[in-house]
Amino acid sequence: MIFVVIYTVIEFINFMLAYYVVFHVEFKKNKLSYVLLALLLFTIQIFVLEYLDSKAYDVVTLIAGFSIPLLLVNRILIKNVFIFPIIYIGTSLINVVGSYLIATLFGITQMQLLTSSSLIIASEMTCIMVLLSIYYIKKRNKILWESKIGGIQYVFLLGGLLALALVIGCIQCYEELRYIPTNLVCVLVIAIFSVFLLFFVLFAWHAITLRKEMEEREKKEEYASLIRIQQEYMYMIAERDENIRKFRHDLKAHVIALLAHAKENKDNVLENYVRKIGDYSEVESIYKYTGNTMMDGLLSELIERAKRKEIDIVCEIQFAVEDKWNIFDLCIIFFNLLMNAIEACEKIENKKNRKIVVRVIQDDKRIYIYIKNTFDEKNLLIKNKKIISTKEDKVNHGIGIKNVNKVIEYYYGTIENISDDGWYTVKVTV
Repeated sequence: MIFVVIYTVIEFINFMLAYYVVFHVEFKKNKLSYVLLALLLFTIQIFVLEYLDSKAYDVVTLIAGFSIPLLLVNRILIKNVFIFPIIYIGTSLINVVGSYLIATLFGITQMQLLTSSSLIIASEMTCIMVLLSIYYIKKRNKILWESKIGGIQYVFLLGGLLALALVIGCIQCYEELRYIPTNLVCVLVIAIFSVFLLFFVLFAWHAITLRKEMEEREKKEEYASLIRIQQEYMYMIAERDENIRKFRHDLKAHVIALLAHAKENKDNVLENYVRKIGDYSEVESIYKYTGNTMMDGLLSELIERAKRKEIDIVCEIQFAVEDKWNIFDLCIIFFNLLMNAIEACEKIENKKNRKIVVRVIQDDKRIYIYIKNTFDEKNLLIKNKKIISTKEDKVNHGIGIKNVNKVIEYYYGTIENISDDGWYTVKVTV
């Protein structure tokens, strides 16, 4: 009776530790649940010992194990119930290995060990020590590791554990009988093949996953590098605007001094010249499109660039940058789309046909961007509804529109490209 109670308690602790350490399952803090479970298990134990074989204590162990996800876990999830077979087989295999180690230590066979209650209890402590060691290592090194098993992974893991259990079962059978029956030989061969197949599949799966992770990491690093370059560009514009403002502020002081000097000396020519400078100094270097310095600086820079290229550009921008929008994301969209429009117009030989129309509006949830430009049709190639760059360096071109697409995907937006009658239009919703 005492042995059965101790055995059940140790197995119960094994299962609890496996749930907590390996699968990060949170347990209830209500003591009443544990008391009720203890009473239930005690009643079942008495029934088993009274009406069944005294060696049937594994029945109590199974009931104790299945009661954990049903009675003691904070949230009853079906996945926690399905995890138990893995925990049960896994802890059993570790304890079997422990029993072989102890048997070797005492110079006896594993079957002889099973005749000693104290050695059985000692071997059952193997899994507890392993799990406590894992917990200590994770806590000391602050490892945030959580096992998440999908459906396919669950099948492979459970299948592998069952195969290992069959291999060990056949070894135990040979140890007891000194030979393996023919039917068990087939089972042993299939089990060993299954184990090797499992490890091969897991190795291939791991290799594929690592390759995908490396590719994804490289893409993220490339994207982060481009974002950093564009951020530096935005900061440069903002800093330049600040320097211009400082210079203009000081220039006003010099203009006032020169005007006073011109009036005192009755120098009308100098006074008129200085007044012209004064009028010029009142011109804002950055037009207020959105109210955000960086956004307005970028738009002003690009619009001014278009004018320098003798492009007729019309802007109707009616939106304000809000906290929910990442300013750098918006700058990526406007910078790349407007630069593409400007570069397309530059290639038009007849400067009178260089035109860009920019319209931006917003509602409570979305920003609607409409950029339309003329283009030379011989410089635009479309394949499979995608724009193919006509620039010589095709490796380093097209990155901008990829960045735009990434931003649009992040905000669950849309982008539409339309080419019609000499006009190229991009419609973006974010």
